This record gives sequence, structure tokens and C-alpha cells, in this order.
Amino acid sequence: MNPDDLNAWGKIHFICPCHQKNSNYSFDLIKKGGLIYYKCNNPNCKNCFSSDVHLKTMESLDKYIQEKGTPEGFTRYFREKDIRFKTKYIETKKITNNYKTYIIEVIKMT
Repeated sequence: MNPDDLNAWGKIHFICPCHQKNSNYSFDLIKKGGLIYYKCNNPNCKNCFSSDVHLKTMESLDKYIQEKGTPEGFTRYFREKDIRFKTKYIETKKITNNYKTYIIEVIKMT
């Protein structure tokens, strides 16, 4: 993998653990107090986190793939204020012949 390949913002697609086989709850971008947050698009879910988690996930996943050669098994924990998040690799989806995205589940731990 080209090291700069993962730095494209769209290389990671977040999903929420409230997703099921038939529904794929992902996140909408919202603005709160001048900052950008991801909020689960399931109206019954309160999973929400800042875009910093996206940046940290891109950096960690890039290092992981460089070390392991694959995203399989990637899991990282992040803290944002008093809330802990777990990011976990689920799968790689091929969008076109030259483009793929990594599906990452973001779990709100506390």
C-alpha cells in the first residue's frame, strides 16, 4: 500500500455497533460549537464523537497496515474528554477497481 493512500479522508467509513445485517447505521457529520462531530444516523442511538477520532484512526490504521501488511485485526482505543472509544476494523469494500474503503466500527465504551 502506498503510505499516502490512507491519508485520503474517504478511505475510512465509520459504522455504529447498532448496525444490523439489514441496516447499516453509519454517521452523519454535524457541527456543534464550531467543531465537526460524527453522529450515528440511527435516531435511537446517542453515539457521537469528534472528527479527531477519524484523524487518530487514520494515523493508527496506516501504522498498523505498514507493520502487519493488512488491516485484519486492527483495534484501537481512544479517549475523548471522559469518554472512551474503540475503533475496530470490520472489512474492506472495493468501490471501484482503483478505490477501496475500510469499514471501521466505532464503539462508545463509556
